[in-house]
Amino acid sequence: MHDAALKKLQQTLAAEMPICTPMGIVPSSWDGLQLAMQMPLAPNRNHQYSAFAGSLNALCTIVGWGTVFLMLHHEGL
Repeated sequence: MHDAALKKLQQTLAAEMPICTPMGIVPSSWDGLQLAMQMPLAPNRNHQYSAFAGSLNALCTIVGWGTVFLMLHHEGL
């Protein structure tokens, strides 16, 4: 059931938040309460070869949004 929910989240992110695709943001696990997502460094690095602050901010925002999305999905809303 969690795999289907993660797939639905990934589809929604690709359709509604298309920046997630070039950033490489993908949901990796969901246990019903906590969502984990992955984002590769290569397309999100700055000139000092660390993660770009804007990419980290976007990832945090998307994880929060995705958590609410999955909780509502679980409730059938």
